[in-house]
Amino acid sequence: MKALAVLAPAIFAVATSVAVSAETLQIATSPSGQTPEVLGYNLAHMVEGSNAGDFWRYTGAKGARVFISASHVEAQDDLAPVGDGVGDAQGFAARKQALRAHVKADSGLLGNTYVDWSKFKSAYSRVDTSGNNTFAIDTAFSLLREQGVAILANITCSPSRFPLNGPSDWAGLWEIWQHYYAQAFYLASTYGVARYGLFNGPNNWSTAISPEDWWLRVKIGSDAVQAAVADVNES
Repeated sequence: MKALAVLAPAIFAVATSVAVSAETLQIATSPSGQTPEVLGYNLAHMVEGSNAGDFWRYTGAKGARVFISASHVEAQDDLAPVGDGVGDAQGFAARKQALRAHVKADSGLLGNTYVDWSKFKSAYSRVDTSGNNTFAIDTAFSLLREQGVAILANITCSPSRFPLNGPSDWAGLWEIWQHYYAQAFYLASTYGVARYGLFNGPNNWSTAISPEDWWLRVKIGSDAVQAAVADVNES
């Protein structure tokens, strides 16, 4: 208690010795910069028949960040075997080219040759209750787009769902690339989603993943998303 009694007067003495000067506020007649294009919220619960859509309409928010569970959309490998036969860089590039060519030539029918689209579409219509937020992607995205809300789809390729044994694990790299391509192609073509995220932020969110592993996943996922959006724009 004596220490506090001595420190308190010293703190106040310092505070009262600080000089305060008056400042003049100048109002500019021209803009000095541009505010963010989109302001919004993270999506929480949004199920059919709820008043969640009314909340978004009431707030007037024009942006929504939606955390999509990769495990919900593709709980297990959509097409056996894992890696789809990709074993090296050449096989990765060939499979990537073949998938993109097939999608472009499919006229939107999306057959199951390179991606089991039926499994992905089924997951989009089911309510996800695995995390903190409960929503069906199709229901939520339809309500948001009806209100003109821009969507940021945050899809995390965590090691628990997509294990990766370094940069030479071409089977694992392919599974990550295919997953992000499929999701981005569907979301871009169905709901016009143009913004994507691979992790919650640039920080290393878990000790279970190294910076090198994180960066490898970001590069592979980003390439897949850009390819998917480009293919949607060309179709």
